[in-house]
Amino acid sequence: MNNIGFQKCPSDPKIIILVVKTTENSMIFVTKDAGATFEKVSLPFMLKEEFVFHHSRPDYLLARSSDPQKQLWLSCDYGKTWKKIAVRVTNAKWGRKCCDKNETIFTMVDATDREYANTSLYRSTNLGDTFESIRPMVHGVGIEGKFMYCSVLDSHGSQDRTLIVSTDGGSTWDEAQVPVIGSEQFFTVLSAVEGMAFLHLDAVGNTGKGMLYTSDGDGIVFRESLKDHLYTNEDSITDFYKVESMKAVYWASQILPDNGVRTRITYDRGGHWQPIDEPLNAPCAGEKSGCQLHIHGLFSQSQHVLVPSGPLSVESALGLVIAHGNLGTTLETDNPDVFVSTDGGYNWYLSLHGPHHYAIMDYGSVIVAIPHSSNGTADTLKFSVDSGHSWTCYKFTNETIYFTGLLTEPGSKTLVVNLWGYEVHSNEWKVTTIDFKAVLDKKCEEADLTTWQPHNKQRGGCLLGMKESYKRKKGSFCYIGGPENIDQTAEPCPCATDDYECDYGFYYHENKGCLQDPQFTKKLCLKDKEEMLVTSGYRKIPGDMCTGGKMFPEHSFTSLNKSCSDADKYIVASVALGAKVSNMSNAIVALIVIVVVCLALVMVVVFVRKLQQLKTTTARYRYARLSQGEQVAVDLGSDDEQTSLVGTSCAELQPAEITVASENSRPTRLPVSYQNANDDSDDELLLTIN
Repeated sequence: MNNIGFQKCPSDPKIIILVVKTTENSMIFVTKDAGATFEKVSLPFMLKEEFVFHHSRPDYLLARSSDPQKQLWLSCDYGKTWKKIAVRVTNAKWGRKCCDKNETIFTMVDATDREYANTSLYRSTNLGDTFESIRPMVHGVGIEGKFMYCSVLDSHGSQDRTLIVSTDGGSTWDEAQVPVIGSEQFFTVLSAVEGMAFLHLDAVGNTGKGMLYTSDGDGIVFRESLKDHLYTNEDSITDFYKVESMKAVYWASQILPDNGVRTRITYDRGGHWQPIDEPLNAPCAGEKSGCQLHIHGLFSQSQHVLVPSGPLSVESALGLVIAHGNLGTTLETDNPDVFVSTDGGYNWYLSLHGPHHYAIMDYGSVIVAIPHSSNGTADTLKFSVDSGHSWTCYKFTNETIYFTGLLTEPGSKTLVVNLWGYEVHSNEWKVTTIDFKAVLDKKCEEADLTTWQPHNKQRGGCLLGMKESYKRKKGSFCYIGGPENIDQTAEPCPCATDDYECDYGFYYHENKGCLQDPQFTKKLCLKDKEEMLVTSGYRKIPGDMCTGGKMFPEHSFTSLNKSCSDADKYIVASVALGAKVSNMSNAIVALIVIVVVCLALVMVVVFVRKLQQLKTTTARYRYARLSQGEQVAVDLGSDDEQTSLVGTSCAELQPAEITVASENSRPTRLPVSYQNANDDSDDELLLTIN
């Protein structure tokens, strides 16, 4: 059973649902005002898992029951009343935020209870009043951005699966052009929100790693992006993370040959991955080379590393990223510190010693944090108005409160934060609401703002053909209060080779550019029709908005006026797809090898349930353990702008010492392993990272 007791609405954090389950029924307590008032509701069914919140309508909820009928229930009034809309439902999702009506619901329905033997994908556009079948033999479905991905079973009766994609809400489908995989592999769509998709493809054997691919703008053709990407078979854990405050920035964990785990970051949507340089205010003592910042995420939490909050970034706080991390050559098992970046992950600095819970407020002008304690209690809030360079402490209670979470107002745009917990002795829920307008009583003016340009290290700030700039707070004791102070400007850049990548069947040569693979015939099968690709060898990167400058003609397709045979559905060649064009010596040449498969098969991608992977060897990873060693003085900033109105300067954040290991004192890294779970989940396709 999942932990479903405390659920927060993603579109409105003031809406919180507490779930209480007994042996007979489920009850919920709903608050729409961040805990000021609650309404109790007895559900007409036993809740199986977390509610499915609507992306835009906080009053819309879907829920599945745990009874044998697998009922699907709908509420349109924040959970107050419920209506049964379907049975035998194994999965349910709301429609695409970008493109579907708010009333759109997709369901997977198992008509036979034989586990995927006859599971179909259904669509409703009227909140479940009627459904239509849009795809038979479906094993899993994922929806994000404009894309819908499905894994579908082989029509010849085997358990093999292939990946198909739709960009029109399931009306038409194309087979995704990804490499053939073996019977002990699986794939997972990790993200598809910037006009392209990231796909993890499991490696052969139970290694807990695989290849990370990126797609073209249609989500059909994929190219290699990051090798040895960590993705465990236990609970589908990955550290893959999209930075919400900066376009095109992602990071992920990579497994080394000795099973160490390290962080890699990309600033161009997977075109190139690199380490995160060590922060200037927290040097690695005794490290001659390879000292880098490594970010702790879900995998560290699964290995019992103390990480109270995962990486945090929000769209409204431009460039701001907060994360737990450590310095060294790999991830380490000792308690991490909190690091902050204000330029989307290019540069970082040490902000807080030790593990903390944290949240972002007022478009990033305020950061709040609660120190983690060994007994789970909390009475002090830290806050910063200069992006974590200095902190003020405020004791918010004299009671012994077991702390459960920080909740900010919608989109991290206001100055109100709610601290949730319960009194240790009475077990009564306690919600402390803090409004920072009592302290930051001055709205930021022009003199308090500065102009910031994202990605200013790349081609003068040009990324995907656009140069953008924003107004941000310098660090003054004021609040932003609204988007009018952000003042975004954007202008297109002239096209250059960096705006293009190699087209289907072409690979990048350092001196000659994009060259056609000699075995590639330019013949593709799209929507069951043979098409001939007409191309110069270059294609513009999906979402690139450059104009003028160095331009290449767009590719096109010429119909060959015949249907694809089974053999024609696959590209019979060793094909290099979508390699990014670059003049750098370390440009990535992405090779996707697509081979001929046995005649009479109708699929190119094979899923297999994770149960089959139990037959193989358990993967083992290693962390480095940081030991006491040389001490280095670290300047964490001035306290000149701190206030005594609500608290005092946090004493431990004066220029202080940080304990790091010298090269000679560093012990052997401890092995960290995971055990496979018997997981037959039908929702393998999409893992969403909040």
